[in-house]
Amino acid sequence: MPRTPLGLIAAALLIGGLVFTFSTDPGPDELAWGGILLRSGALLGAVWLVLPNARRLPRAAWVAIGTVLVVLAIRPRLILWGLVLAVVAAAVTGIGRSRTSKPER
Repeated sequence: MPRTPLGLIAAALLIGGLVFTFSTDPGPDELAWGGILLRSGALLGAVWLVLPNARRLPRAAWVAIGTVLVVLAIRPRLILWGLVLAVVAAAVTGIGRSRTSKPER
């Protein structure tokens, strides 16, 4: 997705979240939608900021990010173990890549 539409969607989600959160006499449903929209807008805003440099990230960083996201999705309370697992996975990926990228003589 191009960067401009992604930024506009993130801004719209953030504004919608603020409207739902700070509307007069919000009910429980409006507060829930406000939180959902604010979190989604913040996440897309972070992706919008990272997008120009995302292609420069090494493969080990993508493995670490994916590992943390999987642990967060499955068991959010185990985030510290997920971070440890991400560091180990990134190290293994980095070691494996450095050995295979050397030219053979």
